[in-house]
Amino acid sequence: MIRLVFDFTSAQSYLALKPALELVESLDTNIELLPYRVSSSETKKPSTPASVAERHQQIRNDYRRMDAARYARIQNVKLEGDPAADSTDALIATLLLEGENRQQFVTRTFRDFWDGKLDVSERDEVQRVFDDYSPQPIDWNETTAQSLTDLRNQLEEEGVFSVPTYLVEGELFQGRQHLPMIKWLLNDRKGTPPL
Repeated sequence: MIRLVFDFTSAQSYLALKPALELVESLDTNIELLPYRVSSSETKKPSTPASVAERHQQIRNDYRRMDAARYARIQNVKLEGDPAADSTDALIATLLLEGENRQQFVTRTFRDFWDGKLDVSERDEVQRVFDDYSPQPIDWNETTAQSLTDLRNQLEEEGVFSVPTYLVEGELFQGRQHLPMIKWLLNDRKGTPPL
């Protein structure tokens, strides 16, 4: 079982989804998609003049954007979504779905958001996509919002601090670059471990 922790507004999460689903299929295992809201440091404007820490953060953010663009070209996907959007409602909707419906909702929401066709911060738009995967409308109440907070707290107790994160066999892997190691673990450690 692979547990993939994601946020719709994370380009790295979007780019991690397809390879993770392909790995799950190739190993005939299961995946659990776990929504986790992160605040984006990418949208924070540095002060003027910028401190050394702010300049370093800007350099890291610029590299992440460049890296995401490179892998988006390889996967032939667009990255036109707004990473500063509030994905809370879309993440709550994810929690209300299970199994194949959850996977299809997540895949479509990622694609439509990053194609620039879905605003995940607009509740009506999230509800429209959700309706294709559930006959029940979303009950937007404090209990459903609290379930997202409770999941976040649980994941943080397991060591999650960012997305995408994979939780596999008691191990935590931050970033899709760890998929070869995850494959090795799930393949009963056959062959030489990836370096």
